[in-house]
Amino acid sequence: MAWWHRIRRIISGGGRESASFVAALLGVLVLAGAALGQGISRTQVAVSDGLTWLGDDQRGEVVQVNPMSGKPQTRLQISGPDSQLEIAQEDGRLIVLNRRTGEITVIDLATLLASGRRQAPPGASSKVLVSNGMVFVVDRATGTIHTADPLTLADVGQTWQAGQPLADAVVDERGVLWLVDHGGTLRSLDWSDDEERFQERSQRQITGAGPRTVLVPHDQGVTLIGLDGGVVVRDGTGA
Repeated sequence: MAWWHRIRRIISGGGRESASFVAALLGVLVLAGAALGQGISRTQVAVSDGLTWLGDDQRGEVVQVNPMSGKPQTRLQISGPDSQLEIAQEDGRLIVLNRRTGEITVIDLATLLASGRRQAPPGASSKVLVSNGMVFVVDRATGTIHTADPLTLADVGQTWQAGQPLADAVVDERGVLWLVDHGGTLRSLDWSDDEERFQERSQRQITGAGPRTVLVPHDQGVTLIGLDGGVVVRDGTGA
């Protein structure tokens, strides 16, 4: 495929950055498969104490596992059986999205208790991003992004609206939110604590980007992979 040959040209130079890009690319293509109906049965998050949290979809639990012994340490019931759990972690909290029901739960790892819950649309359109102590709840179908309190998951400030569905949204390591809509417009946003709203940093129209576009976040900026038009573009990376 033409888009794959373009990706090969980008990574053909080798080196550490190319290796990192390949790893990120493989991950994002797996996520793209999930969005297109292939599905991922469970996710895992490693935390600072060396233990790992896994989602047990069949039981609707998150499980703390010692990676050295492979033995479960703690089980927490999040939802009912036959779930589709995705886990994010930051600042001593687990944020768990059940794609089957759309329920989002935040767990305080100090107490192992749920400190907040909220409802999002079930299915592939919902996405939860965490960065710099903030939680962003993305609804790709409606093109909206809600900022949520990291403890209670209650809305904070203004909801951002794209005006059309979003193909993907990610956060880079500097906390900048990147998103691309179905029309191929790539934007970057900053959250303002003082004004409690998003401020647009950049906007760029990408020819060949569309509904089947995925974003790979980097330390700074993103790589856009447009599966519709076979386009690969970097933005905000300084490269």
